[in-house]
Amino acid sequence: MSQTQSASECTVWVNGNALPLPVGAWPSGRTPRAVLRLAGPVQPEWRKLLNAAGFAIRFWCPPCGVCVDLPPGYAKSPSILRSLGFVLAGCDYTEALCQRFGTAGQSVHHSVLPDNLVDIVCFDRPGTKRVQRLLKAKGIQVLHAGTTKLRVVFSGNPDGLRALPGVKLADVARLPTLLSAAELRVSLGVPATFPNPWGLAGEGEVISVADTGLDSGDPTSGMHPDFTGRLRALISLPMNPTWAGFANARTDDAADRASGHGTHVAGLALGSGVASRGLHGGLAPAAELVFLALEQKVDVLPAAAARLPSGYYLAGRPVDLRDLYRAGEAHGATLHNLSWGDPTQGAYNDDCFETDLYLRESPWRWSCVPPAMTASTGMAIATSIAVRSTPRPAPKTRWPSALAKAPWLAGVPVPLGANWIRVPGAGPLWLTVTTQSPAKPIASPR
Repeated sequence: MSQTQSASECTVWVNGNALPLPVGAWPSGRTPRAVLRLAGPVQPEWRKLLNAAGFAIRFWCPPCGVCVDLPPGYAKSPSILRSLGFVLAGCDYTEALCQRFGTAGQSVHHSVLPDNLVDIVCFDRPGTKRVQRLLKAKGIQVLHAGTTKLRVVFSGNPDGLRALPGVKLADVARLPTLLSAAELRVSLGVPATFPNPWGLAGEGEVISVADTGLDSGDPTSGMHPDFTGRLRALISLPMNPTWAGFANARTDDAADRASGHGTHVAGLALGSGVASRGLHGGLAPAAELVFLALEQKVDVLPAAAARLPSGYYLAGRPVDLRDLYRAGEAHGATLHNLSWGDPTQGAYNDDCFETDLYLRESPWRWSCVPPAMTASTGMAIATSIAVRSTPRPAPKTRWPSALAKAPWLAGVPVPLGANWIRVPGAGPLWLTVTTQSPAKPIASPR
């Protein structure tokens, strides 16, 4: 069953796996965690009740589910979960669910990276440290450690990794794919001419774009005139160390040599239109740009060349997306754009999980506008889509607010199944739009 198709009302999605939970099915209590199906979209009061009852919320399972640590009393008698009033069913969170896109999940392309590169996603920071110690004791090499994600070299059955305490999932590492402008427009339903009756231009905003590269790669020589005077930082991220086992180490500059994708994306976001005499400008032509160049020309070793030919790849992408967001934030960026993702047919993957965690960790400091990838092309969301205008100590022009008030948002169809909720006459809105996020999209007065 595809996550982009209508699923049974009793189905929740766990790491890209469809999990039917009919009313009255309950966990056995033999595992530390359980997946619960709730009576509807997550309500703030339900979160409070779960916390008060001693449940630790680990992650959300769209559209109406949650993975929790079971308190001792509920683990002994799981059927008393019904006494909460909003829990309809549940099951154990087992090793079978600790993988991406299992037999009941998405139909996705096989990863082109070597099979012995495995990503381990942990529930939290303390858990990540504990898992690292366990891996070291087992002699398993950790190539890279992010906030809650580890990339390791492992050739055995990953079930052994999934069984480690604190592991959310363990599965073969995957390679991100670029998103085209046409796919972006289709996925968001954006009209050819973007309405902007408010005259917002992004003054005072700083946008971080993480992509292939930016034009010449040198702010002082040959840079595209549409970014003149507004390039706050241009940084080339070196090849991630996890590539060392199948590719020669290499560090390029920040130039956009292969496709021009990064320059195009940055132009869509904040190009001034100077080069085209105002014909082709960006959405926020007065905002500043922080550009993180991820693309490297990779020389793949012969042993891996059959699956992954040498060429240009986003090899500078950190394993954990939060490291990428923090790199932009370090230079003052409050909006982040990722126009690429994993071809996973719309599944709520660990990129989405890491983005949601970062939004929760920094709810007031920034807005995130990562685009979706369309299901029709076999692509998936890069991360959950969030267009947010959040309070700040010193309010500035908020061009995302224009998105929240744009008339074309009302009832616009979103292929990945998002619901758009509007508050008529509410003035400036705080809008969160998500495709496969844990809870329904919300729009509420700021």
